[in-house]
Amino acid sequence: MTSPRVSVPVTNEMLQEIDMRAQRVGVSRSTFLTRLVKYGLEAEQQKRDQFTQKIRQYRECADPSEVERLGNEIGELIFSK
Repeated sequence: MTSPRVSVPVTNEMLQEIDMRAQRVGVSRSTFLTRLVKYGLEAEQQKRDQFTQKIRQYRECADPSEVERLGNEIGELIFSK
């Protein structure tokens, strides 16, 4: 079974970094990129789960100082990259 192929433009510097890191861990460029994408998707899901948890805590909270703290944390999650 063949996997679908995707073409993504990268800079020469980025490609060199990818190749260097792939070589360091002993895998091909494609395998390394596949792992990076997988880890990125997992990290994005964790960030969404964390956001959902903070929103739930914020809605249930009655302590004004805790509401402020949670609001600040939610803001960080929204506006941080």
